[in-house]
Amino acid sequence: MKRPLALAAGLAAVLLVAGCAGGGTPAPTGGTAAPAEGAYDPDATFTWVYSTPAGSLDPTKIKNGPESGFLYPIYDTLTFEAADLTLHPMLAESWELSEDGKDLTLTLIDGWTYHDGTPFDAESVKANLERNGAEGSFSRRALAPLTGVDVLDDRTLVLHTATAASPLIGIIAGPAGMMMSPAAFDKAGEDTAPTGGSGQYRVTSFDPNAQITYEAVDDYWDADLRRPATIVTLIAGDDNARLNLVLSGDGDATYLGAAVMAPAEQAASGGDFVIFGTPGVETWQLNLNTSIPPLDDVRVRQAIAAAIDRQGLSEISNGLCSPEVQLFPSTYWAGDPDITADQYPRDTELASELLADAGYPDGFSIDMDILARDTRQQSWGEIIQQNLADVGIKVNLLPKDPAVKVEDFQVAKTSAISLGGQKANPDPSITVSDYLLADGTLNPGGLANDEIAELAQQALLGDQEARGAVYHEIMALSVENASPIVFCNNSAPFISNLETHDLPTFASGIRKLRGVWMSAE
Repeated sequence: MKRPLALAAGLAAVLLVAGCAGGGTPAPTGGTAAPAEGAYDPDATFTWVYSTPAGSLDPTKIKNGPESGFLYPIYDTLTFEAADLTLHPMLAESWELSEDGKDLTLTLIDGWTYHDGTPFDAESVKANLERNGAEGSFSRRALAPLTGVDVLDDRTLVLHTATAASPLIGIIAGPAGMMMSPAAFDKAGEDTAPTGGSGQYRVTSFDPNAQITYEAVDDYWDADLRRPATIVTLIAGDDNARLNLVLSGDGDATYLGAAVMAPAEQAASGGDFVIFGTPGVETWQLNLNTSIPPLDDVRVRQAIAAAIDRQGLSEISNGLCSPEVQLFPSTYWAGDPDITADQYPRDTELASELLADAGYPDGFSIDMDILARDTRQQSWGEIIQQNLADVGIKVNLLPKDPAVKVEDFQVAKTSAISLGGQKANPDPSITVSDYLLADGTLNPGGLANDEIAELAQQALLGDQEARGAVYHEIMALSVENASPIVFCNNSAPFISNLETHDLPTFASGIRKLRGVWMSAE
């Protein structure tokens, strides 16, 4: 059986500030100070401090990408997307595309069972893919290309599509490929106390707004993987609170917001902490409900896009969110390197002309949802509020709890604008589907563009270079369509103590925590 993940999990973490032992010696691949030989402590507890509450612990019931981060310790996926976005074997130890590219054959690892003792086999994988792709599931759209699954034997199955199966290799590295025991599918309580996981941890306590505790399962299939005996995730929405938990020793690591970079750097300079990270592909944008006037008018949307000061938004982020205009940043293969924020500077004169042409010479009033108790969203919201006021648009900021914010925008579809971040999906087809197609979960107004819809189908075909060229066309059209309105490309560095090692900083922005390990103090 292949055991690739112990090596893959710590990829692509680059040291930004090194105040570590040994006079600033460069960090290993995980981004922290190199331990002495034999320092690995398999009985340790790793405490991660995160910002937003957890949702359901059932992969079909989560509401967004960040919620999936709480599930990766519980449910292994069929393939694995590493920190640098490369794809590796996981529960599927190998895969092969058919000659016509429409079918994907998976060969599964042998001898693994779900946490409840149910055998992990091809029939259980088929059942999971059918459940994950069913109506109402979070991954329904991601698995829409899947037309059928044939089981050949206990370890082999074939995934069929009508057009191209290559995107599925990445798709099944995300929530769509999370494997749950079929015996637990309809079991009460699985969304808060799951018993049918397939991953390296099981949940022993769950308070979605405060703390989630994971305990390592025995005899895990990836025997070479270094891991703590216990992982604790603490929830603290305030940047200062998260940093203080790490600096006080109550937490081992967290990600850093712009507001706390200075005190974090000061702490790292003392030699007891390190700051590290990797360029990300996460973008932040104004998600629009184009069924609510006047957002149904492309001229109004273009006016909002022209009025936003992307450089100013980046500056208050200490440069951690660089100006961007497309959903896929130009550093990502699906992003167009020829589309840059420099081509779209703030232009209030153009914005005013567009508003007048659309019939709003004096502007209008509109509500914008932001995340409650989130210092970064509050700061961004206030700057955008002033930017739009300069062209006559009065923005009412509405702080909302995460669940309410999601419900109002994606489900009830009553919110006009929702400030939000886009974590990179395992395949760009999912992002395009969610944001740019008429029935996308993050396109509540049902905005349709026939050319984008046609290109989205073409983008499923061919190798990465061919697909990338089509996605570049889609990005150009979406920028012109001005929905969503992207304003920056986010990078979120981490800070940790010196006992934390190989904590991966995923370019996607998803926090998987796989491969992190602790050394003895």
